[in-house]
Amino acid sequence: MPIEIIDDSENWLKWGTLVKDWACDHQKRPTSVPELQAQITEKGIVAMISDSHLLPGSLYHRPVNFHQLDQDALTIPLPSCEMILQAQARLESVSFQPPGQRKYPLPSFYAIPFGGASEVDLSTSELMALLLRRLGERVIRRGE
Repeated sequence: MPIEIIDDSENWLKWGTLVKDWACDHQKRPTSVPELQAQITEKGIVAMISDSHLLPGSLYHRPVNFHQLDQDALTIPLPSCEMILQAQARLESVSFQPPGQRKYPLPSFYAIPFGGASEVDLSTSELMALLLRRLGERVIRRGE
């Protein structure tokens, strides 16, 4: 179930804090979508829970599951193939945007460590290669 966090540094900080709470205290984890939405709202996070890939009306009847990674086990977290194909389709649509709008869609907080350096337009192949690099990094650097 995709959760879209509205792209704002403070909003990402609030979301990351909530994720940390869930990781460190199992009692704080929501077990249903309404509980998840309540926590998001309570923390002042601007986000949308999308049910575009689910049957109409089914979103709030879905459980929320967590998979805690174990530092003593070699765990390779994989997204579903559908998630990767959806990301590729989004990037393909970016590549057809007018010049100046063909940038990899990174959250705005990435501007902080890069000192506000300008993002550049990327070709379709560059967008897809960056997607694969980020996917590979996500699998390896899951705990950072």
